[in-house]
Amino acid sequence: MKTQTEKILNVLRVIAWIGYIGWLIIFAVVIVMSFFAFLNYPSDPTKLPTIDIDGLGITFQTMKIKYPNHFIVYVGIIITETFLVLKIWEVSKNTLSIMKLNKPFSKEMAIKIERIAWFIFGVWVVEIFSDSYNKYFLAITNGGNEIEFSLSTGFSYLYMAGIIYLISQIFKRGVELQEENELTV
Repeated sequence: MKTQTEKILNVLRVIAWIGYIGWLIIFAVVIVMSFFAFLNYPSDPTKLPTIDIDGLGITFQTMKIKYPNHFIVYVGIIITETFLVLKIWEVSKNTLSIMKLNKPFSKEMAIKIERIAWFIFGVWVVEIFSDSYNKYFLAITNGGNEIEFSLSTGFSYLYMAGIIYLISQIFKRGVELQEENELTV
């Protein structure tokens, strides 16, 4: 008979797989759309999606036509952030798949949990860059010259990364205690 914790772990494994597959599809779509955008497909830029980029009040068509260099940077930001979120789901899926409730503390688990924290930290860094670049882009397109830089952007990512990193350190300590316990027996 399965315990409540085993049932929850199995549900989390399924959720991790669903998240991973979903973000894999999103990443593939982003790569394909970026590829076609750089190949000038469709040849008429007005047929590109009319998506307001990060609330800047500018669409992909306008950016690609008027600001091609900034268009490249935005596409790079989107690809990078999508890739990092995909990696978070992948490492989470792999971590949950190797987790054993009878012996939860292992070096491999601690390393994988720490990797999740670093990927989340990477998402935070990309968010800061993206927000700063948005402000820079607004300043140059609206004739302004004042650019603000804020580390508070995406603060929840930094907080989550810190908490998960702390958990990875607890797992590392758990591995040490488990090894000491096995040596004393």
